[in-house]
Amino acid sequence: MIGPNALATAAHNLYSIKEKAYVKSVNVAPARSDNSKPFGSENVSASSMIVSGSYLAGTSSEDWAIITLKNNLGTKTGWLGLHWQSSNYSSSQLVYAYGYPSQINGADARYRMCKSSGYIRSQTSKYLKGDWDLTGGFSGGPLVEYISGAGYVAIGIHKDGSTIDGSSYPTSYTGALRITQSLYTLFLSYRG
Repeated sequence: MIGPNALATAAHNLYSIKEKAYVKSVNVAPARSDNSKPFGSENVSASSMIVSGSYLAGTSSEDWAIITLKNNLGTKTGWLGLHWQSSNYSSSQLVYAYGYPSQINGADARYRMCKSSGYIRSQTSKYLKGDWDLTGGFSGGPLVEYISGAGYVAIGIHKDGSTIDGSSYPTSYTGALRITQSLYTLFLSYRG
C-alpha cells in the first residue's frame, strides 16, 4: 500500500506486453494468509489500473503499476514508507523482500505472504540486483530497507530473477525496479 486507497505493484502483474492486454480484474487482499483476509478484500477492474507508459510501449524495464481502490483499505493496513536516493545503496545493509510466492520448499504457498532477505550486489539508476531468495509470485512486492530516522521503507518493487547473472561464475539473483525520484513523487501523490 502506498496510500489510503492505492497500491504499487509490477506492471507485468496487470498487463501483458505480448498480448497487449490488461488482466480483466484482480482481487486485492492485504496480508492474506490462506483463507484469512484480515483487512478484507476488493475486486478491482482494469479501469482502476495505471501502468507505466513505457511498459505499455514495450519497455519492460519500467515495470511498475498503481492500482486505485474504491475503499480506503490503507486506513486499516497503513502504508509503507518510501525512499529514493541517487547515490548507491550500501552493499552491507540487509534488505527485505515481501510477496506471495507460488511455492515454499515445493509446497503450494500462493496465499501466504512471505519475507526474504539478502544484500544488494549491483545497481544502476533504475535497477537493484541482489541475493535475496525469491520465487515466482513475489513480483510486485516491495524491496524494503531500514533507514535510521525513517524506519522500514520501500526502495524498490520486485521485478524478476534469474539463475545466471551473465558473469563468468553463474549465480542466482533477483532484481527490483528502483524507486527513483520521479516514482517517489508519483507514489506520494496518492497519499492525498
